[in-house]
Amino acid sequence: MGLIILIVIAYFVWKILYADSASTKMVLKQKKRTEEQKKVIRYFLNGEHNLRRMKDEEYDAMVAEFVNRDHRSKALSRVGLDEDELKEIAPICLHNYNYMKAWARKGKDGKWRSSSYQVTWLFFSANQLYLYQETINFDCEEKRTSTEEFHYKDVVSFSTTTEVEEIIEEYKTDGTEVHKNIESNKFKIVVPGDSFYAAMQPTPENERAIQGLKNKLREKKNA
Repeated sequence: MGLIILIVIAYFVWKILYADSASTKMVLKQKKRTEEQKKVIRYFLNGEHNLRRMKDEEYDAMVAEFVNRDHRSKALSRVGLDEDELKEIAPICLHNYNYMKAWARKGKDGKWRSSSYQVTWLFFSANQLYLYQETINFDCEEKRTSTEEFHYKDVVSFSTTTEVEEIIEEYKTDGTEVHKNIESNKFKIVVPGDSFYAAMQPTPENERAIQGLKNKLREKKNA
């Protein structure tokens, strides 16, 4: 009898500490994923005490590796410019988590993290602003890149804004997604009839850079 009890206890301990959650199993069955992508799914969908789940610091290191890649050279190549053409204002790099249609969870430090991340480079020539943006989803192969260019005279405004975005916080075994609204910080470019956004961190450095853009825009429009 005692042995049976020990086996039952061991099973439940294994279930809590090592077994993937039902949600994780369901998502992993949906498509083929690399081992790194499986780790990301487990980070967002396994329980807090599951030993197969990365720690917040490990996920941060994965994100940092992506951020520290040479996006600048790729961006310059995509917009078709060289450094000599971009001396109007120093290039600006903005980056942060992208929450649109992404998994998200709040870490032990109270910080929200998502399965998607966005890096945006802004370049400035004498007459135009160039934008290169790369968004990656760590849980699958999805990656999006885009480029835009704007004449200063066509830009209505630069601003920072706090947007409410819908995240996927939980995935039920019946396939139902549990959504939650959270706030995220964005850099916003407004042109006639359209707006463009870039995920950004609300740091003093970024705020100073964007204030410099506003000043330069006024200078260009008054020239």
